[in-house]
Amino acid sequence: MRWDVKAEEGGLDPANREAWVDRHTTWFKDAVSGDWQVFVAEDGLDLCGHVFVRVVDKAPSPQPGATAIGYVTNFYVVAERRGAGIGGRLLDAMTAWDGRKPLDALVVWPSDA
Repeated sequence: MRWDVKAEEGGLDPANREAWVDRHTTWFKDAVSGDWQVFVAEDGLDLCGHVFVRVVDKAPSPQPGATAIGYVTNFYVVAERRGAGIGGRLLDAMTAWDGRKPLDALVVWPSDA
């Protein structure tokens, strides 16, 4: 679906899709075994939405509290399922997630789309 996100914004050459899928698959396997958490929405056996959160450590503080933030990106719902509450459910799952460590904040990287 990451290809679809960017395809909606325009400017992708379909001839490059296969090479990109290979590169993204390698990245994704490493990401989910590291500091990324991925939430997905399914419709039967089909994925219809996702959001990615990366846990980023904050600089150490002498005060108690959360030691990390969550960087939110790749929030996407397929066009034909928008307006059905899927994005809201992904947001609820993401904000309810307690992660590997308490998060001080969620930082969102918005797109122009």
